[in-house]
Amino acid sequence: MFKNLIIVFIVCISFTVSAQQKESNFYATSKHNKTSVKDTIGNKIVKAYPNPVTNELNIELTQDNEATIKIEILGSMGERLRTYIHPNTPKGKNQFKMLLDGIKEGNLYITAYQDGNLIFAGMIIKIKQ
Repeated sequence: MFKNLIIVFIVCISFTVSAQQKESNFYATSKHNKTSVKDTIGNKIVKAYPNPVTNELNIELTQDNEATIKIEILGSMGERLRTYIHPNTPKGKNQFKMLLDGIKEGNLYITAYQDGNLIFAGMIIKIKQ
């Protein structure tokens, strides 16, 4: 009796996990079919969009004082693919664009530094145009 109860319990768990996996697959597929400005990564200081990105990544950065800004795009193995350095960036909201042409599709990492201090690290997905 106890053995049958365990088997029924395991079967119920596998159906539940299967349904959750289907739902997460649907969400991931439907989310990545659309690219809009609302698909951002970031925090209150740095925002990067769209994510997933095809060729042009927009970066918004808000700072309290003038500083040197360095933004890097890294490959999945940590190799530097693009580096953008902008000295004397004024305080307030600043916008930058980075072209990702020549970079293969896949997961990329973005880091942002303010006067040498890391202020943001996140992941973006590059897709075909």
